[in-house]
Amino acid sequence: MKYLLTILLFTGLLHGSATMAQTVMNNKFKFENGIYTKHQNLKDNKPAYPLFKIPNFEYQLDSKGNLLFLSEKSLAQLEESEIKSMDNIWGLCIDGKPYMKIKPNKEVDQVYFVRYYILGAVCYLYYPVFEEQTVEMYVYNPYTGKKMGSKPIVNQEKKIIRKLMSFETGELKDYNTDNLMAMIAKDKKLVAALADLAPIELENKLFESIKIYNDRNPILAPQK
Repeated sequence: MKYLLTILLFTGLLHGSATMAQTVMNNKFKFENGIYTKHQNLKDNKPAYPLFKIPNFEYQLDSKGNLLFLSEKSLAQLEESEIKSMDNIWGLCIDGKPYMKIKPNKEVDQVYFVRYYILGAVCYLYYPVFEEQTVEMYVYNPYTGKKMGSKPIVNQEKKIIRKLMSFETGELKDYNTDNLMAMIAKDKKLVAALADLAPIELENKLFESIKIYNDRNPILAPQK
């Protein structure tokens, strides 16, 4: 089965080479910089606003270049701009790389932007969230070493969220076997090859399968 997946990847690359005269949408493609107000802006490669419409436009990236944070100054003055509110921003494109806005925690008024780790017919992105976990901390008598009682403490636990997105529709789905198989259903040969794998092996092949599917089913890059 490993060899079948390799063959499918190879045939995908051959298919991709046949479209070299046309630009294929993938991570090498440079999108038009600007502000997206909806997914359609990304799909058409036509931002709704230029980046300078964000007042005092400044941002920071995390160490991996995966997360983008607007500066406090930019956020504070956003309502004075034509954009009015962060609610009106769907995403950003900076240096040709598109980022989707994410609100990681409904209880916390914080948003940031996440880069697409894989771009293609099926896109992949990931980002961290911090969830509060309450645990019991036991208190011991320092003289006897015996437990005297306990008290709850709240820890911030880091969790990685992984998502799949259809470039055609912008629909986000959790990164799991069922969702990916549904998204790649039209590639019957790839689906059949994956269906023959043991569940654990299939789970380990999900990431590779996204890239194989995108290579076998390339979509043309949106024009400016």
